[in-house]
Amino acid sequence: MIAEVEIAARRLRRGRSATSFAVEATSQGQVGAQANLVFAHSRDSTVDHDFLPCPDVPEPQDCPAFAEPSPLRPAFVDNFDTRRAGGTTPMSQADTPTIPRRPTSGFCSNRPAPSPGTATPTRT
Repeated sequence: MIAEVEIAARRLRRGRSATSFAVEATSQGQVGAQANLVFAHSRDSTVDHDFLPCPDVPEPQDCPAFAEPSPLRPAFVDNFDTRRAGGTTPMSQADTPTIPRRPTSGFCSNRPAPSPGTATPTRT
């Protein structure tokens, strides 16, 4: 079913260096999404970051899945393709945990939406 979506934006504040907006998307009288946006001019900052180099890990497609879908975790997690790129899987009860020496690293991306007309996997 395709329904009309109405998007309403209102300015919350307009200042010298930043402006903020609230945006709400509604359909059939129900709120589908809300967002708060802040737009600001760049300015000098006293905050300084020490950026770490990227870890040496395989490409995402070469990494094992972090976990298979399970009824023991929230259903929304199944919308993401998570892959472990290094370290021990958290809560794995490994004999030699590597988390203190090398944190678990990985990749996370949205799973592709099912094609129209295909069944969506359900949990049992």
